Amino acid sequence: SLNFLHGIPHFSISIGLERDGKLLCARDWKELYLPKCRKCNLSVEKGAVKSSDGALRGVFHRACFACAACEAPFADGSFYVFNNQPYCGRHYHRLNGSLCRECEAGIEGDCRQTDTGDRFHPHCFSCQYASKNGACSQPLAEYYMVGGQRLCERHADKVGRRLAKAGQRQHD
Repeated sequence: SLNFLHGIPHFSISIGLERDGKLLCARDWKELYLPKCRKCNLSVEKGAVKSSDGALRGVFHRACFACAACEAPFADGSFYVFNNQPYCGRHYHRLNGSLCRECEAGIEGDCRQTDTGDRFHPHCFSCQYASKNGACSQPLAEYYMVGGQRLCERHADKVGRRLAKAGQRQHD
């Protein structure tokens, strides 16, 4: 801007920032030296979010830090990392193949797995037998596939006999 000092016009310049012997304006300094947000690729001046354990590389603006699949923010601050991207529990477990086939919630810790690769929480891996008298729902250590159902031994025998009577295939 044009100013007058003792009646003589002169220009004032805004003070820049110096780095490596070079004087830079604030915008250029930010562009060259501040870390970039992994999501929007703009400079992160303050309030950067990063993984404290180093599992997720780079920084994010607080507003940009959300699930890479659904864009939901991590309200409680907890998130999962898959292929160096942040995810909510549901999308992480879907990508990781660790969703329970029965309840669709993420499995952490013990799980049961079928021959076809389906995974279950131990309490969700139960007999699927149902009749007009109710459902069995007995937790299974071992299971039998009969008539397309995962059954305990007692109900596998019962369904197997019924299918044999009807002349249908018993085991899948």
